[in-house]
Amino acid sequence: MQEEFTELALPRQTLNTLRESETTFRAIVNLVPDLLWRNDAQGNATWHNQRWLDYTGQTPAEATGSGWLQVVHPDDQAQSLANFQLALATGQTLKQEHRLRNTNGEYRWFQIRSEPIRDEQGCISEWFGAATDIQERKTPELALLANRDLLQSVFDTSLAAMSVLEAVRDEKGTLKDFTVRLTNKELERQTGRTDLVGKLYAAEYPGIRQVGLFDLMRQALESGQPTGMEYYYSFEGLRNWFSCQFVKLGDGLLATNLDITERKLAEQERTLNLRLLEQAEQVAEMGSWHYELATGAFRWSVGMYGLFGLAPGTPVSPETYLDFVIPEDRPIAERLLGHLRAGSAGFEKTLRIQVGEHVKTLRLRAVMFYDDQGEPVRMQGVDLDISKLKRLEADNLHLRLGQQQERITAVLEAQEEERRRIAESLHNGLCQLLYATKLQLDRLAPTPEQPARAEAAHLLSEGIRQARTISHELTPGIIAEFGLEAAIGDICQNLTSPTLRWQYMVHIDETYPFPQLLQVALYRLAQELAQNVAKHAQARHATLEIDMLPGWAVLRVEDDGQGFEISLATPGIGLKTLRDRVALLGGLVYIDATPGQGSQVQVRLPLPSPLPA
Repeated sequence: MQEEFTELALPRQTLNTLRESETTFRAIVNLVPDLLWRNDAQGNATWHNQRWLDYTGQTPAEATGSGWLQVVHPDDQAQSLANFQLALATGQTLKQEHRLRNTNGEYRWFQIRSEPIRDEQGCISEWFGAATDIQERKTPELALLANRDLLQSVFDTSLAAMSVLEAVRDEKGTLKDFTVRLTNKELERQTGRTDLVGKLYAAEYPGIRQVGLFDLMRQALESGQPTGMEYYYSFEGLRNWFSCQFVKLGDGLLATNLDITERKLAEQERTLNLRLLEQAEQVAEMGSWHYELATGAFRWSVGMYGLFGLAPGTPVSPETYLDFVIPEDRPIAERLLGHLRAGSAGFEKTLRIQVGEHVKTLRLRAVMFYDDQGEPVRMQGVDLDISKLKRLEADNLHLRLGQQQERITAVLEAQEEERRRIAESLHNGLCQLLYATKLQLDRLAPTPEQPARAEAAHLLSEGIRQARTISHELTPGIIAEFGLEAAIGDICQNLTSPTLRWQYMVHIDETYPFPQLLQVALYRLAQELAQNVAKHAQARHATLEIDMLPGWAVLRVEDDGQGFEISLATPGIGLKTLRDRVALLGGLVYIDATPGQGSQVQVRLPLPSPLPA
């Protein structure tokens, strides 16, 4: 009705002009690519151009009022509405960006601008708005922003302090400094600063010039090749070790700084400990080593090379022991290698090696290390040179040798005298009594009703035989009549059986006086050790050997039986008696045994004086 009234009230020419203007306006607003609309003073949408309706698929009725908000992306609606309401309240031009949905349900980015229209009194009568499609421009921006966010995320998850630096040059192109363009969380943590972006690097940290860091950065920038180093920084309140790297990035650098203070302190401590260990090994005349079971790697400390007279770094292996061991101790060295190869439990051995003109006595001790599954992985060992100790012992022994020899002689004479007395009592007393009893028994006429008489006669004969045997063993006349070698051979012959084969060797210097009492002592010890092997070792082969070394008579008994673990062995009566007897004679006992690999017992008794040179 209003339009009809207006048309009636206006002249026809005026109406035609207005209609033509409206048609022209509508044609123009639909030619522009933007989406256009009008709002009243309260912000309600009153009109949208055809491009808005075609893009959104809304009808004029759907878009009227606040219907336009329905095609704004849900993530953008709240902020867009708040910005529009703020513009309505302040009368300021609205500028913002948000996404609008098209008829396919896709969202595109638009730049929004809405201007207020004022009447003659300056009051806002309506608003006129336009939305310009900026999707093509926005996509690279979003990608760049995403890449920047991704880069920042990578930066912030790095354990190294990272920054992007841009070169600062004077009018001649000379490098003066670097502007910090990007930093990560670790750099902020290390420096305690979050305001470095936009600052000049060398101006904030002038110490980089003094430690040579700035020159390294210049080199990376000019050469295009990455540079890096480890350095200690003691400026601007820092006291840390860093490992840095610089990579050219345009006319700038990507810089990384990793705090390696803990590693450097550990390295310094390790170096100090290594030096202390080397000094301790040198003073103590010892060395350490370790053997990796998986790889067979055998590594020595500097002290080990010193013990063997080798230059540090010379390739070594477990077989190096075989190259230096003296012939007498080669079996010990071979068993040592067996321990290493088999990965068995730790061990403790004494080994003599030949280094130039000198023979060194080493005390070896090793322990095994295991992984979480209980499997052996590495053996760690120490070799201690006890040669001086041995020489001191020998010198001390030589000083006491005169008095000790008298004591030994007295002990041996007393023992042999007691044995002769017991043997004489057995022969002249018990044997004669048993023999007389047997004669009296033989005079009785045997009868079928007395079977016990025959059994008694047999037992008496066996008792007489055993008493004579004991008497014979107590007075080994074979030594005086045929010598020690024959007596040792007699022991081996008597103990050889189908299951145990004995061999013996006796090396005696005929030109050197070998006291009869000492020969008897060796015979007694050999007899006891051989009987122990026969009873307990379960061996197939055994060796009994007597040798003479400077100042010593050596008895060695070795078997290939079941062996035993020395550290777990309990000293029985036999072993304790052996040690006590040898100690009483001023001698030494060495025992080397391995479960399943036999055993060796070596007894050393001092000779009255050193062998002639």
